[in-house]
Amino acid sequence: MSDENPNFRKARVYDDVADTYERVNVPRMFAVPGRVLALAVAPPAGARVLDVGAGTGAVARALREFVGPDALVVVADAS
Repeated sequence: MSDENPNFRKARVYDDVADTYERVNVPRMFAVPGRVLALAVAPPAGARVLDVGAGTGAVARALREFVGPDALVVVADAS
């Protein structure tokens, strides 16, 4: 990826604040909605799940707990 592309520069803006955002905002803003979405999707134990546009990873973490240790949860995000 080239930093010359304005779309990539926009996607990378989050990188500068990611650690603080993850520690402060994710638990209180995204943990519960992530669990609710995982329950709504309700993949079976051991499923393979793809989270595109994973953002904070809250949904992927909830899905991982939901489907168990033998599952595969893959995430992708532009940032």
